[in-house]
Amino acid sequence: MADFNSFAYGLCLMSTLISLAVYWLLERAKRRPTGWTQTNSEFRSFQLNFLCGYLPCLFADSLQAPYLYYLYQSYGFLESQIAILYVTGFATNVVCSVVSVHLVQRYERRVLCLA
Repeated sequence: MADFNSFAYGLCLMSTLISLAVYWLLERAKRRPTGWTQTNSEFRSFQLNFLCGYLPCLFADSLQAPYLYYLYQSYGFLESQIAILYVTGFATNVVCSVVSVHLVQRYERRVLCLA
């Protein structure tokens, strides 16, 4: 029962944070200068279609964390080792994201895919 309660609280917290982020983005979009508005309706449609697929995948990826914890625990890892694995994975994701965005801006995507 405690697992269900913590899952429900986590789900409520996550949905609240997502709602606040969407509200903040919409309010920010209203305050932008007129030159910043996106006039290409095909591109806006692409963005919305992309988000409709990307956000559920991102949410599903976040749901696997408890299962990975159980997997590591079943292999005999200590809690401190599991925490180090999670923090290392998160830090690697942040660093690689920043580096890859910079590289995509500097070089072509094709070159990076080949590399």
